Amino acid sequence: MKNNQRVNVLRILCFCLWFGLSIRTFAQPTQQEQCAGQFTVQFANTANSALVTQPNALWFQGTVQLDRQLASCVNAIEIKPTNGWQHVVQGPTGKITSSILSTQRKSVTRNPQGAFILPTLGQRQIDFWVHIPNGKESTPGHYHGDFTVSVVTPHSHITPVYASLNFAIKPFVRARIEAKNKQWVTVSGTNVRVNMGNLTQKNKRDLDIIVTSNASVKLEVRSQNDGYLVNVARSRYKIPYAVSLQGRQLEHGAPIFLNTGKNSQSRFTMGFENTAVPGAAHGRYEDKMTVSLIAY
Repeated sequence: MKNNQRVNVLRILCFCLWFGLSIRTFAQPTQQEQCAGQFTVQFANTANSALVTQPNALWFQGTVQLDRQLASCVNAIEIKPTNGWQHVVQGPTGKITSSILSTQRKSVTRNPQGAFILPTLGQRQIDFWVHIPNGKESTPGHYHGDFTVSVVTPHSHITPVYASLNFAIKPFVRARIEAKNKQWVTVSGTNVRVNMGNLTQKNKRDLDIIVTSNASVKLEVRSQNDGYLVNVARSRYKIPYAVSLQGRQLEHGAPIFLNTGKNSQSRFTMGFENTAVPGAAHGRYEDKMTVSLIAY
């Protein structure tokens, strides 16, 4: 009788122990259930400061932000441009040279489908760059890049996020001045002093204007004294002079349209020629002229 009681007790204990283990196993969550959450993607639509080594480049920062739960199980970020494999940004003239770089501005790996792969390294915020090497010199207008951004997890499928970069490039014009004869023409930045010499005889002075632009350009000249060199001491004495560009005489206040090559340097010769006045009053004669270059 005692032996039978012992057997029953042992059976009950074994049953209870087995039941306890089964509960513990059933309640264990799977790895797939653990990897869940949300993420966002943002692009800065204003270009970041350019590098000294790439003065014409545009840099737009992108950011992927993972929530805390998702960051613990995501291995990498995939950024796939919808514009195709070669270039990620397009504008008025089609695709332009562009790519995605790491936060250190280094090249990143791409998978066979063309997506850029950014490792997360356990971080919640992953930064990257959209790099356009010659962006500042691109044709003026609106530009955009469309991207499908996905997170790489061991098992779970997280819905991708669609994000766009949008920005505009404005017309620009740059110019520098070179003196053909430094004896008569002095250049200091954008200030130029032209010495016409003895005004009792006709004199001609030339300088070169080197223009670079991504757009159409027009040039205007305006004279403080309406095209006259005026005696500094006695303003009633005036000597007329003419201004020309590429041999064509310019009218003060009237624009002339320049035939510039896109993003290449175009050289234009500007000439100054006074009318000879043999009986000109003694003294120094001056005029101040403004030359304006307008990109449009």
